[in-house]
Amino acid sequence: KRLCRRVQHRFRFRARFDQLALGEVLLEYVENRGVEAAEKLFAELKSENFKGIYVEQSQLRGLGFSLLSQQKFAGAIAFFRWNTELFPQSSGAHENLGEAYAKNGQRDLAMASFEKAIALDPKNASAAKELADLKAAK
Repeated sequence: KRLCRRVQHRFRFRARFDQLALGEVLLEYVENRGVEAAEKLFAELKSENFKGIYVEQSQLRGLGFSLLSQQKFAGAIAFFRWNTELFPQSSGAHENLGEAYAKNGQRDLAMASFEKAIALDPKNASAAKELADLKAAK
């Protein structure tokens, strides 16, 4: 409870419907304290069931792509990984993680993410294409 209250107090000005947005809090940590500190905060907030924190898949995805476009791969991968952890049945979340891994040169992890995306949604054509492209580049 203390951690959520501390985080809420610090980010009070960013509240949405009396809740903080998880993505904004994590982005501040990634940019100012590093991915490791953000990973720790994520784990702590998750252990408190994100009490008072607004969690939205599209926000995490958007922030991940923003970091990816800046070639901040560690941060982007963290955001996409958090999305897969929070929304494990989302084919798109796994596909996004695969894209980040691929752009960071982590081919095996990218392939595993694309395979997971396809397993969740066999009609996910973009994940299937990305996977085929990676296999062809072998």
